[in-house]
Amino acid sequence: MARATKAALAAPNVVMLPHAAPRQVRQRWNKETRAERQRLRRECPWPGVYQQPHARDADKLAATMREAERTPALMIASAILGGMNEADRQRVMIVLAANAQGGTAVDNQALVLASLSRMTFGEANDLRRGLDRADGVTL
Repeated sequence: MARATKAALAAPNVVMLPHAAPRQVRQRWNKETRAERQRLRRECPWPGVYQQPHARDADKLAATMREAERTPALMIASAILGGMNEADRQRVMIVLAANAQGGTAVDNQALVLASLSRMTFGEANDLRRGLDRADGVTL
């Protein structure tokens, strides 16, 4: 909208509203700033491919799964955790989370693998895609 001129404001039928902006609002996206942003993007490209947060989380889980050695004890513990009711499973997860605060890799793997014992359909799908990306399979 054009700014009112002094001549237009002097007309008897024109009233300046009390809440009107005292000056014209500066446009953020004009030709100069748009050209500057495009130049900046050409000169400094993004270093990698953007991933959604759930895909990044799935990649971290997939890496942890690859590091963990599949043993019969791990498979049995995962089956037991999957069959537990939610309250008992949460108590086990709290104990594992407290142990994982120490920062050892084994405790962290135990917590991650226990959390994988009961996943939603979407989480399982994200994890499968993360494992595929870790294997170099493109979708």
